[in-house]
Amino acid sequence: MKGQTWVSAALYTALGVVTIALVLAVGMPILEDLKDKNTVTQTKDLILDFDEVIKETFEGAGSQREFFIDVKKGDFVVDGGSDEILWKMKTKAKLMEPGVELDEGNLKIRFDEIGEEYEMNVKLEFDVDLKINGENEDKKLLGRYNVLVKNKGGGVIDIIFK
Repeated sequence: MKGQTWVSAALYTALGVVTIALVLAVGMPILEDLKDKNTVTQTKDLILDFDEVIKETFEGAGSQREFFIDVKKGDFVVDGGSDEILWKMKTKAKLMEPGVELDEGNLKIRFDEIGEEYEMNVKLEFDVDLKINGENEDKKLLGRYNVLVKNKGGGVIDIIFK
């Protein structure tokens, strides 16, 4: 009788472990897809906020605004040479139809299939001369930054990362 109780307990435990493993095996890819979709949405909002802050400094030379950037995933580049903000992220999630290019306001969004993965590209171009810390360089971002955007006059916007 004692042996039968232990066999039952072992079988129930094994069944529970198998069930949890199956739920995790099915649920984790779905969770990763949702996280990537959320990252895309947050980054698009971040780039649009960046655009708004830069536009606010157009009110005149000497105008400046400070704001906070938090880049969680992907390659986020502020390119002073090309006067644009670019963001790329590789994902296994099919977030859009591959090969499609969309315009969302000033944003250009492209989703491409690269092998077994996909790449999301978001680009925002400016009609002003962007400088990064006073230079025509680019700055790759990942993590948290305080940013100061200054209108230097003559169509020059200086972006200073702290």
